[in-house]
This record gives sequence, structure tokens and C-alpha cells, in this order.
Amino acid sequence: MFSNTGAKSPQDVLAGVLSFVEADHLDANTEKIHETFASLKGQFPDILDNFIFSNNDIFPYSRELDEAMGYLSVARIIGHENPDYQLMIIKKDARPYLKRLVNRVFNQEEKESLKKIASVLADSLKVN
Repeated sequence: MFSNTGAKSPQDVLAGVLSFVEADHLDANTEKIHETFASLKGQFPDILDNFIFSNNDIFPYSRELDEAMGYLSVARIIGHENPDYQLMIIKKDARPYLKRLVNRVFNQEEKESLKKIASVLADSLKVN
């Protein structure tokens, strides 16, 4: 399903980040998600290299991030709370798969970066 080569796809990276998010529910606000990843790209250029952000929109937008979100949704790794899709749910039964993916695809240094990105993302998208 995800990349088996040495290259990390945006789906791999997003799945890796979400594997380290402890919360089961996050704010699904597209603008916040894209702004958070865009703000982290300078700090983690190697791992977030495949995410290209356009500054020509209302907020920094990445087609790669949007497509990765869609891919993880179709793969039923994440879901959205109906009817307004305001909450993103990280599926509990997908967590073991995410952990296996991280261990197979990422080295230890990359895992540390994923953990740091996950921490910032979880804080930014915390649901009260």
C-alpha cells in the first residue's frame, strides 16, 4: 500500500507522523493542518521535502499533503466525524499497521523527527 522503496512518499510521512500522535481525535481544519506542516518544513526539511507549499492561496497549501490525507482516508487509517467533518479520527485498529510502517520505512533519526512533528501537530490540532 505504501512505498517499499527507499523514497518516502507523502503518505508514508503523514502516516508516520500520525503514528506518533497519541490523541484519537484531532481538529480536521484544513487550514490549520496545512499551516502547521508549512511552518515545520524549515525545521524538518529532509523528512518534509516532498511537501510543496503554495503561498498563492489564502493559506499555505500543499497538494501533496491534501492527497496524502485523502489517501489515508480511503485506506481507512483516518476518518472524519460526520456530519460536518470537523474532527479527524485516527482509527484505533490502524495503529498497529502505522507502527509497522514506521519501523519498516524510517530510520531512528527520521522517527525522532516524526515524533517532534507529531507533537507540534497534536498541539496545533488539539480538540477541547
